Amino acid sequence: MKTFDSFLAATFLPMMLCAGSAPAQQSAQDMYRRIQDAAASRHNGDTDEGLRAKINKEAIVVKIKNPIKVDRNMMPTALPGLENEPYKVGIIARMITPARIVQVMEDDCLVIKRYDSSLILRGVETDGLADGQYIKVSAPVKITGTESFETVLGARKTLFVLEPVMIRVDRVAENASRERVAAEEKARTERLATEEKAREAAKAADEAARWRTWTRSGEQFEARFGGLVSRWVVLVQEDGTKVKVHMDELSDEDREWIRNRKR
Repeated sequence: MKTFDSFLAATFLPMMLCAGSAPAQQSAQDMYRRIQDAAASRHNGDTDEGLRAKINKEAIVVKIKNPIKVDRNMMPTALPGLENEPYKVGIIARMITPARIVQVMEDDCLVIKRYDSSLILRGVETDGLADGQYIKVSAPVKITGTESFETVLGARKTLFVLEPVMIRVDRVAENASRERVAAEEKARTERLATEEKAREAAKAADEAARWRTWTRSGEQFEARFGGLVSRWVVLVQEDGTKVKVHMDELSDEDREWIRNRKR
């Protein structure tokens, strides 16, 4: 596995220096030694877990300088961690774990390293930051593209570019959306209430219709229709008593009423 020190010596430390310049090469070597010594002192005697806890505690939260603005409706519902997503242009995620500064490039640009990946971070305040420090980015970040460059060793490097994101809220559209949702919910509630009233009314009408005057062998009596089993009609009297009457015993009008209910 490549160490951070060997990677740094081969690529980024010489990146902004002039090839062939003896003072520049000496400066790069001095910087390399300083970062190597700092890295060794940080790792000395620490377990991986202890080192992670120390790095997380000591990491500096960088100030956002030039964020890109993204409409709220373009943001994912839940922001994933950048370490859980394959790097590709366009994704928006959070930098959950700290990153190490490989090189402070410009007043709003850093080259950082996260795990085995090196990235360019733009749009942050770099005053007071130095190579080798650990940083955190509180805002979501978006991979906006890639940048390529040639190192003094002649290698061609292409890195993904991260930029902090500021969520842009259209207050007028948001209020209109909120009002539309409220109106839809009100209409839904009113529709359900109307349907419930209609069901209750139909049930009451059906219940009322079941009570009628029946004629059995010329004798009339009040009862509620309780159902039909084969050709036996179940009639429920006011006291709850159930009486079975054969269809042939009922009047023509009663039989017609029962046939209409079965349709």
